[in-house]
Amino acid sequence: SVLVGVYPFISSSSEGEDEITLPEEVIFTDYVDDYPAGYVSFVDFKDKATDVATLREAAKDWLKTNIDKQKPQVSGSIELVPLRHQRGYEKFVDLEKVSMGDGVDVYHPQLKVNMSARIVEYTF
Repeated sequence: SVLVGVYPFISSSSEGEDEITLPEEVIFTDYVDDYPAGYVSFVDFKDKATDVATLREAAKDWLKTNIDKQKPQVSGSIELVPLRHQRGYEKFVDLEKVSMGDGVDVYHPQLKVNMSARIVEYTF
């Protein structure tokens, strides 16, 4: 599942103190519309914030440090189309060669993510 927001709060430290939350309650990531089944983390910032303004900043900083949770973890296989036999690609033959252990970058349009991986299997 993908992190799409944070519900920051400052828990009450003693009897009678109210919990502090943001008026907007949740700060969403830039990816919230891409992942409707994502989740919101509830995070207590009592050690990092004292009021609404510092709570909002602490939550934004927390989202920046948890950027890896805001994209799906995926694995898959790709099929490489050999372009060396296609007209117009003669100049790029050397650029197309891949070997075991090489890194490849792939964009997945449905998930809206860039994937980077190493070639671990190669079938001719």
